[in-house]
Amino acid sequence: MRKKALVVDDNVNNLMLEKDLLEAAGFEVFEAETAANGMAIARREEPDVIVMDVLLPDMRGTQAARILRQHKDTRDILIVFVTASVLPEGLEEIRAITNSGFIGKPINTRTFAQEIIGFLRECPMVAKPVLLVVDDQPEHIELLEAYLVPQGYEIITSASGEEALEKLSANRIDLILLDVMLPGIQGFEVIRRIRQDAAHRVLPIILITVLSEPEDRVKGIEAGCDDFLSKPVDKTELLARVGSLLKVKAYHDLMSNYRIEMESEVTRRTDELRHALENLQKEITEHVRAEGKNLRQLEEVRRWREMTLVREDRNRHLKHEVNELLIRLGEEIRYPSRGNASEEQETAKG
Repeated sequence: MRKKALVVDDNVNNLMLEKDLLEAAGFEVFEAETAANGMAIARREEPDVIVMDVLLPDMRGTQAARILRQHKDTRDILIVFVTASVLPEGLEEIRAITNSGFIGKPINTRTFAQEIIGFLRECPMVAKPVLLVVDDQPEHIELLEAYLVPQGYEIITSASGEEALEKLSANRIDLILLDVMLPGIQGFEVIRRIRQDAAHRVLPIILITVLSEPEDRVKGIEAGCDDFLSKPVDKTELLARVGSLLKVKAYHDLMSNYRIEMESEVTRRTDELRHALENLQKEITEHVRAEGKNLRQLEEVRRWREMTLVREDRNRHLKHEVNELLIRLGEEIRYPSRGNASEEQETAKG
């Protein structure tokens, strides 16, 4: 039987994208654009996972989650928040919701469905920031894991540049710790290839190196790295630089998400305005046509009125001539001698 997923997001573009990705992965997907509708569907359908935006029009997603946790039929449903904010206060708000996690915006369309499946398998409380550690020396990787794992980071490892590029393509990575000296593709070239992908142009990359010459660091900066660490790695410096770059990435993701949502909102409102203008144009056209028809009718009435007046005038003249003719005939009939005398006078004059 297919697993059920409920997607709750007021941004229709995000909603449909997540719905399509989950359906392609085999989920039966329900959708809602408000927290209230989402909660109603959750109680009715009891999905296996709820994918919920934090910022919803009627209430925050975390508030809706707390309400769901109070209902016996929904208290254990996994809730994955999709949010642009991965700042400490945002994580604390999510961490307070039992059986929940988060995925940062904008989502990675290649890994989104697998991340949801991973949540269902493990049901972690909160998704951890994922770091890709690239080094061909196992002892170096073990040292970095010993420093980072206790701080709540998930580590994915790679021993070569080629493998690193493959794992970056297959996983959601939040930051890369990259050794310079690697078998095959060197660290500088790995960075250049990563930066060629628009999706990874701002992905934080820390270059770990034994090289200390200024030109080597310049070469790293030109390739596109964000920071450097020297071997042997100092734990305090490592945690500080990783934490700082993740915070920068969080702010960038937040602004990127706002930009995407604003573009979507502008597109939506532009479409609405275009439809409104089209409807207005139709109404104006219909009005003009109606007015034109009325004008034509008025013109026909005017012409009919003029013709009627002309006919009435002609009738008056005709009536006047008929009356005069009748008067003359009546006089001739009553006084025929006048008529004969007049004729004789006319004859004498001639």
